[in-house]
Amino acid sequence: MVEQKVLFHIDKEVYGIDIRYVRGIEKYVDVTPIPNAPDYIEGMINLRGEIIPILNLRRKFGLEKVRPTEETSLIVSNSKGMPIAFEVDKVAEILTLEDDKAHEVPEIVRSEKTDYAGVIADTGKGLAVILDINGVFTREERKAIEKTLESTQEATNAEK
Repeated sequence: MVEQKVLFHIDKEVYGIDIRYVRGIEKYVDVTPIPNAPDYIEGMINLRGEIIPILNLRRKFGLEKVRPTEETSLIVSNSKGMPIAFEVDKVAEILTLEDDKAHEVPEIVRSEKTDYAGVIADTGKGLAVILDINGVFTREERKAIEKTLESTQEATNAEK
């Protein structure tokens, strides 16, 4: 079976997301901060009337935060029904991936903190971690984000 993956860069590494889960790729825009949100939640944006939290994958993966550039992009998706946009350093390409080029993540790497690693893809230029977007957040992280979004939505509705 052949699948397509959107490949992107975070620092010097290549990652990907199955194209079936990508709702859109947007240029980076100014983000509204969310007070008391986890440090990897950059903030939120209003994208065509929908409030979407921005997940800074650099911070989620324990890397240094950098200023957005012309190449910084937002990959809009859903994680277990919650809209989310992944802030990435650069979208690279759409890769057509054959089954024999996708490999299971080694068991020694598996943990709750690495549930985001769906498969390892041989891109022909090197290896890329293809994200399982439903494993990006731990259960506690998801609850914290949902609570933050609810209180932000309530505050926004109260202002109207």
